[in-house]
Amino acid sequence: MFKIVEASIDNHNIALKITDAIIQNKLAACVQIIGNVNSTFIWENVVTTEKEFIIKIKTKDEHISEIKSIIIETTNYELPEIISYSFNIENREYEKWFNENTNP
Repeated sequence: MFKIVEASIDNHNIALKITDAIIQNKLAACVQIIGNVNSTFIWENVVTTEKEFIIKIKTKDEHISEIKSIIIETTNYELPEIISYSFNIENREYEKWFNENTNP
């Protein structure tokens, strides 16, 4: 039911734009932008290291598709990283807040 979606973003302003679209549409209860991340990967057969931002989106299963579309439409990346995984909420008061601030 609860999911975290993470995406790598190359530009802080784009991360903010994605965050705003997600929160304004109540697709997630919270989005965190984690900066100054070094990402190392192979791109076009070359080992590459880039500074990136990770956006961590706390949402529900039913919003994954729309969140994915927002990221793909907004990012500069040709092949954006978008991953998700399930999580449990252990604090019932937080879960109540989470549900009140995320569309059903």
